[in-house]
Amino acid sequence: MVPQVIIHDAVNKRWLEFVDPIEVIATNRVEEVAFALRHIEERVNRDILWAAGFLSYEAAPAFDRSLITHADSSFPKLWFGFYQQPRT
Repeated sequence: MVPQVIIHDAVNKRWLEFVDPIEVIATNRVEEVAFALRHIEERVNRDILWAAGFLSYEAAPAFDRSLITHADSSFPKLWFGFYQQPRT
């Protein structure tokens, strides 16, 4: 599997394609979601990288424990790749 993320940039009215990440950060654990997001933000700012990926709905309890989601699965709660540049 080749990690690929495609995002629509509505402001500039174009599609951005992200392929071949230099690193991937992912977790299946709700307890790791907030830490992972902080790490992503720090890395993007420090190394001037792009981050593209997703947070699943099942990550919601990371922000509010009263939110109830489906039982755990093998699908990641968070998955982001770090990229030098998108293809446009």
